[in-house]
Amino acid sequence: METGWIRKTILLIDDEKDFCKLVVRIFRGTAFEVICAHSLYEASQKLAFVSPSIILLDNDLPDGFGLFFLKRNKPAFKDGYIILTSADPSSNIRWQALDAGAHDYLQKPFSLATLKAMISVYA
Repeated sequence: METGWIRKTILLIDDEKDFCKLVVRIFRGTAFEVICAHSLYEASQKLAFVSPSIILLDNDLPDGFGLFFLKRNKPAFKDGYIILTSADPSSNIRWQALDAGAHDYLQKPFSLATLKAMISVYA
């Protein structure tokens, strides 16, 4: 890594731990540091200390829905770009996400190439 290189933070909120490990690995050595939270509670705690550039938020988590979390906590996200993800095939989720303040939406499953391309748009 270059001296003086400023890393951007991605807060990945997803309960699938293997997916989180994979995302951390693919962004290792890049301009991004990935911080994982496996629940909305854990995400709230991390947001108290971190101001992420990008928030990758799963909609279906053990302690609630990402959409509701987004609506409740939008001011806490400050200037971060928010991408909601969901395995729910309903097209309503996409529009609800955008209406709630998300900048984009990814339907699961998605390829890592798609994820990297989307992150680069908001970088």
